[in-house]
Amino acid sequence: MWKPDPFQDLQFTRPFVSGDAYERAKLLNVLFSLALARRVAAEQVTVNLVHPGMSWTQMTQSMTSQTIPSMRLIWPLVRLVQRHRLPDKAGQRVASLVISPLAGVATGQYFEGKPTPKRLSARELDRQYQERAWQLGCRLVADAATAPERIADRG
Repeated sequence: MWKPDPFQDLQFTRPFVSGDAYERAKLLNVLFSLALARRVAAEQVTVNLVHPGMSWTQMTQSMTSQTIPSMRLIWPLVRLVQRHRLPDKAGQRVASLVISPLAGVATGQYFEGKPTPKRLSARELDRQYQERAWQLGCRLVADAATAPERIADRG
């Protein structure tokens, strides 16, 4: 759902909206994970993404129509759906992928509620974007106060 360039204004110098930060983080997570999947494929390690679906967690409980302005008009409906989605169900989606026969053969895929991968956008499949997300992730970890030495060596 994040439309602007995910690599611009990483520190949110414009007014902060938590829903925007979440959407950008999810896009960067997809890009980074796809870059990781390519890097470890030769080692027969699978890397997939799973959207567990909406569930009633502390995070969703803290949401308001102001934190996700794009849903302001349908907020009462969103809230109703959230309250009826148990975290256990979201966990089952993740677990079902882990035990699926696809777990050993599919890599670099994005799964939602179905056992078949979701088609990703051209932007998500763009290797240059994926590489930029990989480099950004490595740089952020390397610059973190608790970063282990030599984290970026694998890049």
